[in-house]
Amino acid sequence: MDHCTYSSIKNVKNQDTKKKIVFKKFDKCKLKFLNTKNMNDLTLEKFAELDSKKNNEENTSKKDVNENTKKVSKDEKKTIEEDLDIAKNPLNASFMWAKLPYPVISNIVMSTNKSGLIKINLYETKDECVGTIALNSNNEGSWSISCPDNPKRFGVFKKKMVASGTVLIESDLLIGSGFDAYRNKVKFVSKIK
Repeated sequence: MDHCTYSSIKNVKNQDTKKKIVFKKFDKCKLKFLNTKNMNDLTLEKFAELDSKKNNEENTSKKDVNENTKKVSKDEKKTIEEDLDIAKNPLNASFMWAKLPYPVISNIVMSTNKSGLIKINLYETKDECVGTIALNSNNEGSWSISCPDNPKRFGVFKKKMVASGTVLIESDLLIGSGFDAYRNKVKFVSKIK
């Protein structure tokens, strides 16, 4: 409300119209309209009062949320995890990684219905690669995988063996496609039901 400060200077003229600008001195600064919204003569005191009420309401609602989350018991958490079958049903995935001469043994472990981990084992070089997968409400999303550097691997795959792309669910299949750091095509498919 700093624009409500008034000047006692007299004979100030508008440069465009050369008309005299009249400043008036008021007891309290009142904001009548903001753009086209009627502010009902909002004063600095009313604004401060409304602001403090809003902050108190926000703090109260945050406390309520914290108290409710603390009340969830361990038994309730176990039943939620059991319903999702997180540990019971890892998804096996079939990978096709262009120019990679090794078989890829992989599975996907979903931590929730929309996110999870991708684990890849390269049997011949004993590498374990880890990645993530995330889906949105439209059953589309993204994935990424990273493998540690290993001089025993073939060709360009000795360093920077990483890949990422998009994923979607079609009927009962989880389908991912993308590229690695060397622009080789990477695809995977997993049956989810």
